[in-house]
Amino acid sequence: ESGDPRKRKPYLPADKQYLITRN
Repeated sequence: ESGDPRKRKPYLPADKQYLITRN
């Protein structure tokens, strides 16, 4: 699911996106 546009938040920095996609 890494890089899933439904999970990624484009307005958050890359580190936040990483944490979100991992959780």
